[in-house]
Order: sequence, then structure tokens, then C-alpha cells
Amino acid sequence: CHDVHWEAQVLKIDAKWWPYIDFVGHQHNVHEDAKTLLSSLYSNRDLKNKVIQSAWDRYGKKGWGDDDKCEERPGEFMEEKSSVHSNDSRSQLLEWYTPELEKVVEEQWAVEWEQEETHFEKIKLFPGKK
Repeated sequence: CHDVHWEAQVLKIDAKWWPYIDFVGHQHNVHEDAKTLLSSLYSNRDLKNKVIQSAWDRYGKKGWGDDDKCEERPGEFMEEKSSVHSNDSRSQLLEWYTPELEKVVEEQWAVEWEQEETHFEKIKLFPGKK
């Protein structure tokens, strides 16, 4: 069954734009990557007001909103301090993942690893198995 949510992300970006992409964040490091990206962004309105703040300073440090209870996620943007979404999935990976499934994933998302700009690390859960 085809589901667009499982398509390779690099295919969502037309090839003509890749030369202009200078930052790719990764899920496993989402808080630090979000902070790096937002710290590099500034608004033209700051130039008028002479209050220079990065997007991180303006929004990222506040977390998910001005309300401390916003989605029960206090803290910085993309920082997870709660166990609300924790399901210990990493420890369950080998229970559900098989060498056959790993082969399917490698074939389906080969384009992700081949795209130089993404710097995706290839993970082998079952080395030596074909």
C-alpha cells in the first residue's frame, strides 16, 4: 500500500534546489539542529528596530509558545524533557526489524543515502546478511 509519508524526503525537493541547500537537520539531533538553524536566521524588521535577535533568541528559547503549559512541553523549541512521547522504541527495534525488512528499507531509501548534501549515516543492523 503506497503512503506518501514513507517516501524518500530528498525526492520532495526538486534537483534544481539542492545546490542552494546549505543545512540539513536530522531527527536524532533535532534540538541541536533546530537551535543551529534558528540561530542563523535574522529578520529585516530587527534592522529597523535596531534590536538584533536571531529566530532562536526570539522564538526558540521560549519553546512551543508563550504559555508554560503549551502541549505540556516546557523548555526550548524541539527539546524533549518529558516522557509523554517516550516509548523506548530503540530497544524494541530488533524485535520487529528483520534482515529482510532491512533490505527493503535499503532499496526504498537508497536515494536518501546517495544524496551527498543530506549526510545521512547508513546503519546496518544485520551486517553481512543479504
